[in-house]
Formats: sequence, C-alpha cells, structure tokens
Amino acid sequence: PARWLVIAKAFATLGPMTGALVASRNRPWWLSAVAWAQAIASVIAWRLLIPRLGLLGVALGSALAQALPMLVYLTAAHRLIKLSWKDFWLDCLARPIAAAAAMTALLLLIHERLTTWPSLIAATGLATALYGALAWHWAWPEDKAAFQRLLARIR
Repeated sequence: PARWLVIAKAFATLGPMTGALVASRNRPWWLSAVAWAQAIASVIAWRLLIPRLGLLGVALGSALAQALPMLVYLTAAHRLIKLSWKDFWLDCLARPIAAAAAMTALLLLIHERLTTWPSLIAATGLATALYGALAWHWAWPEDKAAFQRLLARIR
C-alpha cells in the first residue's frame, strides 16, 4: 500500500505548477474541476476497491484518483500552451528524474546500513548533495544563469 501512496503523491506533485500555468491562462476553474474529479474518483475507487482489497484498495484507489484526473489535466495544459509530451519529457522531466534516479540508486545501495539516526541523517545529506550536484550539472544554461542572478540578489 505504501508504494501506491508514493505513486499517488508523485502524481499530486504535478498539480501546483500546472495550476499556476492554467490560472495564468485565464482557466482558474480547471483547478476546481481537477480537485472535484479527484474527490469523486476517490469515492468511486474506494467504494469499489476497499471491500475487495482492504488497505491495498485504499492506496490503489488513492493512486487512481490522483493519476487519472492529473493525466487529463496535464494533457489539457499541454494543449493550452502547445507543448508536446515529448518536449515536456525532454525539456522538463528527464534531467530531474535522472538525478532522482541516481539519488535513489545510492540510497537503495546503502539503505540496509541506515540503522541509527546519525547514519540516516548522513545518508540523507549525501543523497541530497548528489541530487543537487547532478541537477546543477545537467541544468540548462538559462536555468543556471537565473539561479546565479537569484543568488546575487540575495547577497
């Protein structure tokens, strides 16, 4: 069940940035439509899955209720700004996902050794540093320049 809840959360994290996009394009009602679609899908999925699967049904229903409306929402948002799924993948998701995959691989290699709070904190720091280094290495030049301007303003 925990894995299905992680999948549900992964889909949920796609919503806020898309929400800002659609609101900026005079479609703020899409936010409510997605929220209602997710709520209705949750009720239906839970009604169908919980009696058969118990706790797994809760988690699976939650994942379905997040994923199905979010896929429709993302598709509509992509059409709104004329962004293909291929470009979205290559320009927006591929690099952060690659950095996250490297971080995950590192944590999977060492997770059995994380038996104390200090080891968990150290591993979290190491994994975060790895993700940050790879994200910076693979970032687009414009993104690096924008981040450097932000740092200069903060200083």
